[in-house]
Amino acid sequence: MYAKLDEAILNALQNGLLTEEENEVFSELASTTEMLGNYSPPDYMRIETSSYETVVTGKNLPKWIQPLQFEKNLNAALDAVDACDALMVEIRNYRLAKVQHNFISGMLRSLDDDQSALKEHLRILSDEISNLEYFDNLATRLGNRLIELVEYTKAVKLGGRILFGFDESSMEYSGGFKGVAKIRESLRNILFEYRKIASLDQEVVVPISLKQAKNSAGNYLVKSWSDNPTERSRNVDLTKRELEIDLSLYSDISNLSFQRIRRIGVQVIDKESGMVPKPDEATVSTLHPNFWSITVQDDSDGVRLGSSATADKFKFKPVVLKNVAGSRSSLAISWSKLNSLTNVNANRRWKVKIGDTSNIEKSASDIHDIVLHFHLAYQP
Repeated sequence: MYAKLDEAILNALQNGLLTEEENEVFSELASTTEMLGNYSPPDYMRIETSSYETVVTGKNLPKWIQPLQFEKNLNAALDAVDACDALMVEIRNYRLAKVQHNFISGMLRSLDDDQSALKEHLRILSDEISNLEYFDNLATRLGNRLIELVEYTKAVKLGGRILFGFDESSMEYSGGFKGVAKIRESLRNILFEYRKIASLDQEVVVPISLKQAKNSAGNYLVKSWSDNPTERSRNVDLTKRELEIDLSLYSDISNLSFQRIRRIGVQVIDKESGMVPKPDEATVSTLHPNFWSITVQDDSDGVRLGSSATADKFKFKPVVLKNVAGSRSSLAISWSKLNSLTNVNANRRWKVKIGDTSNIEKSASDIHDIVLHFHLAYQP
C-alpha cells in the first residue's frame, strides 16, 4: 500500500490524532527525503488502515498475527509502544543535534581567518554531529514500529472482545491524550481488565473417549463404531478412518465459561496395548507399542471474528501427530504444539483422521478407542 513509510505518518497527520509535538516531529521526518530514500516495506509489513487510531476489526489484520493469541499480542503491543517512546526520544536528540549543527555552522561563517584553530575545532565537532549514521534510519524504524503498534493493538482489542467479552468502550482511553499516548493508555486499560480475569482463570484437562462419549440425551457422539442398541463393548470395531464429533453437545466442555484451548492431546488404545504378555511369551510386537498417525482438525467454518454474519473467520491449521503410541497409560498422551490453536474455543465440530496402518503395519481396525484430551483455560 505504501510507496514510502512517511505515508503512514501522513495518515496520522490528516486525521489530527497526534499531539502538537508528534505532529511537528513527524512532519519534519516526512519531509526528510534523504532519510526515507526510496524505502518500501516488505509485503508482510504493509497494512491497510484508514486512520492512525486503531479499529476493532478482523478484516485488515496481517497474516503474521494470530488474532486469538491475546497474551502474545498484548505483550507485543506493549513492547511496540515502549519502542515508539524510545524512538521519539532519539528523534528529539536528533533534532537537537541538528540545531547544534546549524548553530556551529553559523559560528564558523562568522569567525575571522585568524581564528583558524577554533574554526578547525568547530568544524570537527560539526562533522561529528552531521554524520550521525545511527539516526539515518530513524524514520524507517519509527514507521515499522508504528505499524506493529497499530496492528497488534487492533488484534488485542479484537481478542479481548471475542475471548473475554470486553466492551469496546472499556478498551479505549477517554482522556485528553492523542496519538501514541492514547494507544498506550488504552493498552493499560486492557491490561488492567485482563489481569482481573487472569487472576480467576482455572485450567482443566477434559478427556473424551470417542467411542464412549455421549450427549445429554444419552446418544453416542461418534457414530463410527459398530455397536449394539444399548452399549458398546470393549472390542467393537472401528468402521471409518474419519470420525466427526460435535463438542457443543458435550456438557463437560460446553458448560465451561470463556473456555480457551491451551493444547490438545491424543491417546490411542489399540488391541496390543491391552495385552499383558507372560514373561516367557514376550515378543517385540507385544512389548513395543504401535505408533499411529492421527490428525485433529476443525470441522466447522472457522472462528468468527465478530457477532455479525459477515464477520471474518479465522481458520487454524490441523493438529498432525505422526507418532501416537498405542497405550492405556496417560504418560503416552501425545500433545499438540500448534501456536495457531491457542485460545480457540473447543465448543465446535471436530474431525479426527486416522492413518490406515501403524508403524508396524497393524490395521486401524485394531484400534479400540481414541481419547482426545482437551487442556483448557476457563472462568469458573
